[in-house]
Amino acid sequence: ALAAATVAADRRGKIEVGTAHLFDFVDGLEAGRINGAAVPRSVNRLPAAHLVDADGGIVQLAFDEVFDRFAQSATDLGISILNIVNAFPAGELGYYTMRLARRGLIALAGGNSPALMSLFGSRDTVTGTNPLSFALPHPQGGRRRRLGLRRRTPRRALPAHCFPSVGSRAAISRS
Repeated sequence: ALAAATVAADRRGKIEVGTAHLFDFVDGLEAGRINGAAVPRSVNRLPAAHLVDADGGIVQLAFDEVFDRFAQSATDLGISILNIVNAFPAGELGYYTMRLARRGLIALAGGNSPALMSLFGSRDTVTGTNPLSFALPHPQGGRRRRLGLRRRTPRRALPAHCFPSVGSRAAISRS
């Protein structure tokens, strides 16, 4: 699970969360921050709500544990939510959303992390480093196309409705 995620990140040019990130996992194992013998446990409270306790292990293993059931419930019910708790940091969030998009699903993932960065001129750290990823299925399957969103620092935060191209592409992909 971890090997697949890190190699996939490298292939997409995300080396900071690819194989270079393996050293963080090794350090986590050595320091006891990762349970090397973790056994993720799924607890489904509702058909469309999945909770996985990663048992102090890695997110990739917990995601693999629930992936088929999670994707199937989203396909069957039209929506599904997954929460993975008690886990080491996830690495590249795009790995998870792209796997779901390959199943024909529109995927949105968020990750929490300690506040490490400031935003828009703030002197205080207020957000983590990897808060959001989304992926849309492509009608031709394996053909990749990047959805370009210009990344720049505005003078103030913009609300989500200021990005109409994302919404219109998502609506087109659902049909």
